[in-house]
Formats: sequence, structure tokens, C-alpha cells
Amino acid sequence: MGNPIIAIVDSFGIVREAYAYSLKDAGLNVPLVCKDWDDFKRKSTRLKPDICLVNVDAPIYKHLCLAEMKREWPAMKIIGYTIDDRPRTEHVAEVDIFLPFHTSIERLCAQIKFAFTPFLDNTIAAVA
Repeated sequence: MGNPIIAIVDSFGIVREAYAYSLKDAGLNVPLVCKDWDDFKRKSTRLKPDICLVNVDAPIYKHLCLAEMKREWPAMKIIGYTIDDRPRTEHVAEVDIFLPFHTSIERLCAQIKFAFTPFLDNTIAAVA
């Protein structure tokens, strides 16, 4: 099992490109960089992301889109970033990990690895 396939969804081009550049620079696989929900749906038909990094504060990613994301890709982990320092209560059911905007890239990389680790741990546990 290699690096997880990561999708980034954010309406702000500079934010999504900065995240993509930083995560790729850290050795992570970021083939899906999407400007909105429709762009994500279109691009994710070819590549099934393991992890989706999404700005949960953007008006276009309200509860409905995140709920549909979980229905369509139930195994995908959603990491939501927000201006708040605590989880957004309206997204608790859909978002697996919340991070504040001021999170460092190092911590974000650690959280991505943490989100993907259960797949690895479950495989090891099944063999043991």
C-alpha cells in the first residue's frame, strides 16, 4: 500500500494550490485539486480519493455536499479545515478530522498519515 490519493477542494485558488504544492513537496500524492463540488465529482470518477481535504467554511460545501461525499465515497476520510479552533457542529457527522486554518503543513501531513493509518493497521492486525 502506497501513499493515499488525496483530493483538495477549495473555492480559493491560492489556498488549494498552496496546499497541493506543500503536500506534494512533502511526498504525498495529490492528483485531485478541485475548485468546487462539481469539479470534485467529475474528477473523482477516474481516481477514487482516500482522503479529501476541504474548506468547511466555504458556503458551497455546506452539509448537503459533505453528506453526499460520505454517501458516494464511504471509505474516504474527510479532513475539514476551518477558521474556528474547534469542530463545526453542523459538520460533525461528515468530517473525520477538523483542523484550524493556522495548522502547519507538518501537522497537516501528520493528520493525513493518521487518517490513512487505520487501513494499514487493520491489514497488519488481520495478518497477526
